[in-house]
Amino acid sequence: MRTRTLFWIPFVLILAACSRNSAQDKFESDARKAPTGITRTDASGRILSNDPDDWRIGPMFQGFVDISVPAYPNPSQNQRITIDLIISGLESVNGIEVYTRTALGEPLFLYEIPDRPIPIGVSQIFFDPISLSPFRTYDNAIGIHRIYIYDRNGNLISYGDVEIE
Repeated sequence: MRTRTLFWIPFVLILAACSRNSAQDKFESDARKAPTGITRTDASGRILSNDPDDWRIGPMFQGFVDISVPAYPNPSQNQRITIDLIISGLESVNGIEVYTRTALGEPLFLYEIPDRPIPIGVSQIFFDPISLSPFRTYDNAIGIHRIYIYDRNGNLISYGDVEIE
């Protein structure tokens, strides 16, 4: 009986790893969909209305990272946008890179935290609305943009939408 149990342990572990990867794959697939709404926040980060698709944490990072305050102010009127992350897992996140995508789907860099690993505690992400435009003009930044937060290994941590008015 013990031999049979030992025989199945590797298969159970592989299955668990696959389901975790498929959950992350689904999360990343959801992130590629077009933005549909925003989590509205005021200038201090207080949530006024919630979009349930915004600022979820990817399965690979659940329990290690949380969004303590989503993008604020949202919508923004040419004010710097801030996102507050809480890193709670020791050596769980190897740097952060933040992007949006152009109308052609090309990544547009917004911000990075190069620390490897990121220390436990609150980490803030900042970017100006003008950086959401590939032409770096405010008029071209107006609209809803999806923001992607990755670790420096290319794993999606979270995503959410911001609106520039």
